Amino acid sequence: MTIPTQQTYLISLALSILYVAVIYIPIPQPILAFCRISNSPVNQHDRNDPIVVQMRIVRITGYTLLVCGILPLILCYLDKEEQNQKRIHFLEIFQQLGFLPSPMKLILNSVNTLMILSLLYIAPLAHEIFVLQANPLKDYIQQITDTIHGLRDLIVGPLSEEIVYTAAMIITLSHSEQRLSQDRLIYIPPLFFSVAHFHHAYNLHRQGHKILPIVISTLAQGTYTYLFGIFTDYLFLRSSDVWCCFVAHSFCNFMGLPMFKASEGPSWWRSWGYYLGLVTGLIGFAYCLKFSLLI
Repeated sequence: MTIPTQQTYLISLALSILYVAVIYIPIPQPILAFCRISNSPVNQHDRNDPIVVQMRIVRITGYTLLVCGILPLILCYLDKEEQNQKRIHFLEIFQQLGFLPSPMKLILNSVNTLMILSLLYIAPLAHEIFVLQANPLKDYIQQITDTIHGLRDLIVGPLSEEIVYTAAMIITLSHSEQRLSQDRLIYIPPLFFSVAHFHHAYNLHRQGHKILPIVISTLAQGTYTYLFGIFTDYLFLRSSDVWCCFVAHSFCNFMGLPMFKASEGPSWWRSWGYYLGLVTGLIGFAYCLKFSLLI
């Protein structure tokens, strides 16, 4: 399958822009009146307003499903292969999106991904379990079942972003005339993913934050999302499995950035143990990622 390189980049750009645009489509007043539980006003610019969250979940879910159905058709239509050569078909592209791994592959890749990430977070996890006496698995499930924000942050957001920004973009760019190398397929899609998060600067501006903190926050988030995008692209190219990318994304959204200092425990040995865990966890993460068992 061969598609003009410029068109593959334009498709990727369109996927990214439309994802953000769908989020910011204003909610029609009749729907607001229907959904409003109380007489309290709905702030459409507040991403955490429950009704806004519900509507965005519905729209992003619909958009993601459309991408899954329409993108393979577009790529088939743009295929420049000659008629006497083998042309790729809809089902082949759909399978390349990584939705249908074998059950064993799905389980192994998901478990292996969690084990690798657990090394990166070994210090925060140990701190939560042994010092704060918390149960991360229980807290994860509780966030999903008890709040719509948890459903957005841990299920809908990670899954839709991995389908659009990882699987769909990698498959689109991989069929470029230039035959992009795996390195480029790892490093290019995260650019779209990172820039797409710049819309949070608009939210901060509307909340009255000053320009400098907005710029610093946006650049920091853009850098983090770019690096995380590289990680999930690497997972996808190693495994051809979008579900392990979703598992990684959901887990990292739940854990957040690793804290560089334990929140409790003044004992010097506990603090040094936490720092040692951060360093050894990072080394172990890098080593195991290189020699992981993704199949």
